[in-house]
Amino acid sequence: MCKRKGALFDHSKTKFALTGAHVATPCQSCHIGNKYAGTVSTCEGCHTPDYQKTSTPNHAAAGFPKDCIVCHTTTQWKGAKFDHTAMTKFPLTGAHVQTQCSLCHVNGVYKGTPQTCDGCHLPDYQKRPPPTTPPPASPKTARSATTRHSGRAPSSTTRP
Repeated sequence: MCKRKGALFDHSKTKFALTGAHVATPCQSCHIGNKYAGTVSTCEGCHTPDYQKTSTPNHAAAGFPKDCIVCHTTTQWKGAKFDHTAMTKFPLTGAHVQTQCSLCHVNGVYKGTPQTCDGCHLPDYQKRPPPTTPPPASPKTARSATTRHSGRAPSSTTRP
C-alpha cells in the first residue's frame, strides 16, 4: 500500500511490486515531482550510481550485468551471490567451487582470466618432481580439472 496518509494505492497490483528495501523507500524517491506514469522500474534506472562506484569488485570494469537482482536481493544488498555457472563460460566444479575468487581474479581483474588448466596451473605442474609413472595427460591436454582429478588434488606420484 502507498505510504502517504489517506492514499489507497496498492503497489502490488503494478508491474513493480514493492519488496525488501523498496517498501520503506519514500514514494518521491522514485516518483519525482509526483509523476507516476513512466516511472523507471529497472535496477539500472535507479541504481546506476551505486553500480558505477562499487569497488569490491568494480562492477563496471568486471563487465557485470546492470540487472542488480542477478546477484543481489531487495532485502539484502551486501552478501551478493554470483552464480559463476550461469553468468560465465567457466562453470565452477571440483576444487574450484571452494576457491576464493581473488585467487583466480587477481587484483579484481575479471575479464581475460585464464579458462584453461595450464592458464593457471602450469607453474605448479613445472615445479613438481617428475612422476614415477607416465602421466595420462599434461595440463595442456587434460580434459578438465574435474575429470582429471575427480575434484581432488593429484596424488604425489602423478603430475596434474
